[in-house]
Amino acid sequence: MRKLVGFGAGLVAVGPDLLFVESRRQGYQYWRYSLPTDSLSAATQDKYFAAKFGLLADAVRVVFGENPWVEGARLDDGSLLAVFYQDSRVHKFNARGEVEWTWDNPYGDAIYSISCDGSRFWCAYPSGQCIRAFSLESREELATLGGEDQEVFSYPEQVVAQDGVLFVVEMGNRRIRIVDAETLAMTTYRTFTTTIWEYVRAEDKEFVLIGSSTEGDAAKGIYLL
Repeated sequence: MRKLVGFGAGLVAVGPDLLFVESRRQGYQYWRYSLPTDSLSAATQDKYFAAKFGLLADAVRVVFGENPWVEGARLDDGSLLAVFYQDSRVHKFNARGEVEWTWDNPYGDAIYSISCDGSRFWCAYPSGQCIRAFSLESREELATLGGEDQEVFSYPEQVVAQDGVLFVVEMGNRRIRIVDAETLAMTTYRTFTTTIWEYVRAEDKEFVLIGSSTEGDAAKGIYLL
């Protein structure tokens, strides 16, 4: 595991590059880390939004403004799901950028992450200690994993559906778990000695954001696994 930088969040991997955001008093600074050259350079907000939301970046901006903390999940047909944790209302944009539907989260727990898996979308509920699957067509709840028992999930900050599995980032248990998308069987993928917040896979590269600044954690930063 190699540390790339000691700051930033909102990881988006694009080819050999990793884009992320740094919060500053005067606003947001966007960065690009290039693995081939092992170098850090400033990025633009436009580049970051395009990497995160593709051709629907402008449509997302119309609804959510210039907010880098909006979570998005792209679908194979060019459409997109987007949600901001402070209101936890999911918006589905069609491939033309039109809002096809909105869905009000029926639970009191905020949605921190969203990802698509075929005809389902998954949401991570850290304060609810669980992840839930819903039908894209009806928004009916299809599955809930975790809950009161924090041995299953403890503050799951992120869920990433990819290649037939779900990667679930657990801040509380300091680990990444893998869930088989078909059987829902779970295994532990990686464990860490400090808190973990984000995980991104791109091609053969894996990145994580770990560490807690409130603990004065010297390990805090973005790493290449």
